[in-house]
Amino acid sequence: DQLNDPVYVPRDAADITLANPAQWDSLDAYIRSRSCLQSQRGQLMRRNSCRNPWVTLMNARLSKVLPTARGQSIELIADVFNVLNFFDADWGARRSIAGTAILNLVGYDEAKGRGIYEFDPRDPSRRDDEATRYRVQLGARYTF
Repeated sequence: DQLNDPVYVPRDAADITLANPAQWDSLDAYIRSRSCLQSQRGQLMRRNSCRNPWVTLMNARLSKVLPTARGQSIELIADVFNVLNFFDADWGARRSIAGTAILNLVGYDEAKGRGIYEFDPRDPSRRDDEATRYRVQLGARYTF
């Protein structure tokens, strides 16, 4: 798992071996576009120096206890996770920066004694639809 590995931010094209050297312009533009990377060129990134944006998340639970015979009861439960997204598709949106690999190790450069990397040009700050959507969980509890 490379998502927990320290990341070295290259100073220039000579400071990294890319599987496709034509990717340098895209990688350089990506580094320049994020101040947390730009300020760390030529060194290992400091822990927690690039962070995800703020997330507004709210969960809700509705429950109703219904009495049954001899002091027993049944409770009907509805949990709604990310309830804000239930009301508006833009609320509760999650975007992911941290935990996204932008450089993937694909080989080893024997001549230079370093890894060969491939730049993943996906925008890691894109909306994560799977984590954003609301979810409903229904349940029941019988007490005796």
